[in-house]
Amino acid sequence: MAHRRCVFLSLVLAVIGGGWATSSYCTFELIGLFVGITLLLLAWCFLKAPLLQMSMVYFVCCTILLVRETVLTLSGRVPCGLVTFGDQCAETVCIEKHHILFFESGCATYSCARTERQEMQSVFAIPSENLHTVWLISGLACSWGAMLLSGRCLLSWMKVGPSDKLRHKISQYTSVVLLVPPTYSVCAISALRVITTNREDKWTAESMMDVAELFSAVALYSFQRLLVVYVDHLTPKDKVGLCESAENEHRLQKSFQSVMSVGIRQYVILAFGCNLMLVAVKGWDWLHPSSCEVALAVLAHAWFPRHNISLAVSQQELSQNLHTKASSLACEDVWNSASMLMVAADFFTCSIALFAILQYEHAFNQVLQAVRPFWKFWGVKGLLSVNFLQSSVLALVGLATAGDTWDTPRYVGTFLNYYLISAEAFLLAILNQWAYAPLGEARDLEDKTPDLEEEAAQSDEAQVVGKRHLEAD
Repeated sequence: MAHRRCVFLSLVLAVIGGGWATSSYCTFELIGLFVGITLLLLAWCFLKAPLLQMSMVYFVCCTILLVRETVLTLSGRVPCGLVTFGDQCAETVCIEKHHILFFESGCATYSCARTERQEMQSVFAIPSENLHTVWLISGLACSWGAMLLSGRCLLSWMKVGPSDKLRHKISQYTSVVLLVPPTYSVCAISALRVITTNREDKWTAESMMDVAELFSAVALYSFQRLLVVYVDHLTPKDKVGLCESAENEHRLQKSFQSVMSVGIRQYVILAFGCNLMLVAVKGWDWLHPSSCEVALAVLAHAWFPRHNISLAVSQQELSQNLHTKASSLACEDVWNSASMLMVAADFFTCSIALFAILQYEHAFNQVLQAVRPFWKFWGVKGLLSVNFLQSSVLALVGLATAGDTWDTPRYVGTFLNYYLISAEAFLLAILNQWAYAPLGEARDLEDKTPDLEEEAAQSDEAQVVGKRHLEAD
């Protein structure tokens, strides 16, 4: 027991130290979470199941990122810098000259003929009181609550040993579902900090929710596999003595599971592809932002090949964005143009995945009733649905109240959406404490485990009775 406490304390100190150390370096949570999800998927593909150890490693990474966000929020540090741009005169002309008697002796007054947008200063810290708002601090508290509750539930499932094969398999898929609140917590608080520091950077904030949606797709697939484990355990299969109709029903069940699995896999693949493109464009913007202007021109000509298109950044837009490069605006437009092609596909694949899960749950509702599938389903689907509906409603409200300017209502709607997500992730973590409790799970499964010997005996008896009826006829 003392050894375990020492290991646990060492791990906690390592997580705090790692989060504190990364707060001094220019690292992007977007790339960190995407790499973590990629490694989780790769381990799942190679090992045919999501390992508890990999889930715990991913949870530790989320905790390190949350520690980093906490340090940045409390200190006001901006590791990647906050650049401020302004217009400087690049070429002057003389509009009034000096005269001595009848001869010109020089220029008296100059006027700027051409200006260039140049970097005026780069700030790596802002006054910490700018971040110490009620919204950001309470959102950070909700994120920590969701993280700690999810960690507590994960540790409970980690105690399940491999000797108990059924519960061990259940714990592998459950651990992925339990990582949904920590992922959304990190994404929401990072987005809140970013747009509080720089309200122009809504692209980075919105990108974090794309990563959260990718993990929701992974968790939805894990939940589907969890339902399959429950149904296979709670219904007899491939046992001697079952009648032909029961065997046909079992084959139909397997086919249904395969169709459902394909419907969810396509959602995971599409979400992963979209996020891979997003990470590539964000990295492109960081390393070679000027090339985005060329890419935007190529994209425009690809969309409208019969038109001569000349692209130039709006000067009004540039004057309103004091902390954004003109080339970065081009990178953001490149991503927005490309992502428009995937919005409809993403919506339909997500709908197909959710519909497949609902149909499977309804088809085996009586079998799954013992393990409370309704609350488990909301544990994995809740934030995915709420984020979509919530952001849509807030966008419509912002559009209705925009008036002459759209920027301020859009910023308020985006900020409020991420704040609500941080609170909802905390509520979801509370729900998971009951919906995915290990002790309650074991008790329910033991109570509802089918007695296969008794069923086989009943089936044999039914066949004997059937033969007697045939002989009598």
